Order: sequence, then structure tokens, then C-alpha cells
Amino acid sequence: MVQKEQFDHEQTVTEKQFVDQFQALWPPKPDQLESAMRLAHRAMAAFPASPGLLCIAGDLLRMQENVTDEDIGKSLGFYEKAIEADPNWADALEELGHVYDIHHENFDRAIPCFRKAISLGAGWTAYAGLAKSLAQSGRRLEALEELSHTKCPFTDHALIQNVRDEINAGDWDKT
Repeated sequence: MVQKEQFDHEQTVTEKQFVDQFQALWPPKPDQLESAMRLAHRAMAAFPASPGLLCIAGDLLRMQENVTDEDIGKSLGFYEKAIEADPNWADALEELGHVYDIHHENFDRAIPCFRKAISLGAGWTAYAGLAKSLAQSGRRLEALEELSHTKCPFTDHALIQNVRDEINAGDWDKT
């Protein structure tokens, strides 16, 4: 436990209480982002090996209005530290996949991140990320297979159906 000096000088704050505070304001509105980032810095100072808090910090950096390459590099570092702290932290693996996919267009690195996150129980956004990365790397049929009823438990989710339609239309084909 850590003294809650930053809050009211009389209480201690546990890792779970920090996480609960983030969940209560997630996702932060643009005008809340700065205070959420301050809270993340305090939380990570108190619990530097918390994979959950490291992921939150990485996410917050990527939510800024004008995300810089430096922000992406820092968020990548947070996700990597989270995986070092817990190699089976599905959220960190999935977010690492999204960084490689969206910000680096390195689909060969994104795909295994998404696959491992899925094997650890990640949700529909990991399936969507995997399918998009596969399609963008020229593997459209494999992408569609990953979204099939035999592989994806979220095939009826509206956004998975949308991704499937986009892949069928060629929207994610390698350019």
C-alpha cells in the first residue's frame, strides 16, 4: 500500500483503488485527460510493476488529441513493461498489437500479439485487430477465417460483422 498523499493525506491507496478510479472515468473525456495522466503517473510511481496501470498509462498517451511519435514510443514501452511484469497480460499484448498495426504498420509483429492475446481470453477488439492485420498483410482469406463462427466467439457482434464486410470489400487489402 501507498500513502494517499496526493489525495487527502490520511488514507492509503491500493493498486485496486487506483484501477477502480480509472474504471470510473473510463474513457476519460478530453477535458479529463490531463488529470487522468497525472493520476496515472502517481499510480505508476506507487506500483511500477502493475501491468494494469502500465496499460492504462499507455492507453492514455494514445488518447491525446495530437499523438506524437514520442507518445507512441512511450506507450509501446508501457505495454512492453506490462508484458515483462506479466507475460500473460492479454490487454498489454492486444494493445501492443494495435500499436504495431496502426502506428507502425508492422503487421508481422502485430499478428502474434493479437493471437497470444486471443489465446489468453481477449475480446472482440483483438479479433478485429488480428483480422485487419492479416488482411493488410495480404492474407484476406485467413483474416476472414479468423472471424468465422468456428474461430471467433464474437461473430455476431456488430463491429466484427462490419470488419468482415470491410475485409470482403477489400478495404483492408495491402496497398
